[in-house]
Amino acid sequence: MSKYTAQSVPNTSSTFDDIHAPDSSQRNRFSSFDDFKAFIRGAFISGSGIDSELFDVCVEFHTDIECFDGGDVEAPIHEELGWKFTRFSHKASEPLYAAFLRNEDGSLWQAVVSLWDSERERPYRYLAPTNNGDRAFLPPIPPVIRKRIASNYGIDVPETGSFWEWCTSIDVPRIVTEGGKKGLCGLSLGYITIALYGCTCGAITKDEDGNKVEPLLTPDLQRESE
Repeated sequence: MSKYTAQSVPNTSSTFDDIHAPDSSQRNRFSSFDDFKAFIRGAFISGSGIDSELFDVCVEFHTDIECFDGGDVEAPIHEELGWKFTRFSHKASEPLYAAFLRNEDGSLWQAVVSLWDSERERPYRYLAPTNNGDRAFLPPIPPVIRKRIASNYGIDVPETGSFWEWCTSIDVPRIVTEGGKKGLCGLSLGYITIALYGCTCGAITKDEDGNKVEPLLTPDLQRESE
């Protein structure tokens, strides 16, 4: 029996140049950074049943321009997503906010960005870093979630150390799904759940030259299935 079960949901991705334009439909629809943070927390925790402790360890918030003591200025959203940043490229009245979904190793898996999605008519977009490839979401797992997983599967789960590295040593079913919120919800319920960007993102079907090959699991899933 396979360790994986899957749910199919369409995949979407884009780049800053594809979605950012000066017309009003593209502007930030949130009144403040705090408004954006409250919206995301509500959508994840209340709306999707994600444990607040799990949310806090894998989601971090950023604005497009951040200033630090000593005069240092950073553009974390542009830097993390691989966008070209040009200072003064957009009006001060149009700030950009993002919620970063971090992997256990600290890398960015996906960002929820405060750009209007005209196709779905909602004030945010899910965007992955440029050239990130079809990566799996492997977030940090706090002790409270590890205990639920231990109870659900009837196994001992270490409360410290890399959760996902430990997972490579056990033989229990994983649930593979689409979307970070679904993945975090499954983990919150005590199931080992691995999220992908989309339903076709778990397999490699072409080589580096674009030739079709027999489907292979992506490296992230291959590692977790061994």
